[in-house]
Amino acid sequence: MISLKRTLVGTAAILVIAAGQTSCSESGSAKPPVARATEPDISVVPAVRVAPASILTKTVLTAEFQPFQEVDVMAKVAGYVRTIRVDLGDHVRAGQVLAELEVPEMTDEVSKATAIVEQAGAETGTARDELQRAE
Repeated sequence: MISLKRTLVGTAAILVIAAGQTSCSESGSAKPPVARATEPDISVVPAVRVAPASILTKTVLTAEFQPFQEVDVMAKVAGYVRTIRVDLGDHVRAGQVLAELEVPEMTDEVSKATAIVEQAGAETGTARDELQRAE
């Protein structure tokens, strides 16, 4: 970046010097001076002060991103959403938990199944006790 600036400054300086040389120099042939009674022919050359400047430009564009893949997500059971762990536009991975559902009917079924298992364990214990008494 610095070498580019130096090159631009050097090139501009050479152009200004060359323009000054060509406007002030005489041609190679020796002509006798001519007395002019009219206005002298003066060339006006625009000059600019050479200074280092940044040539960095920025471009701002508006755009819309399209997803790589869209997936419809549906629950296997009906229930209520307890928590949602992702938001619109978040990156997700395969197997990541997106939301947790609360299913009161399933909770009741689990409680009933746990009670049945405990009852079966109690009946098994009673049967062992009766077996020992019978022996």
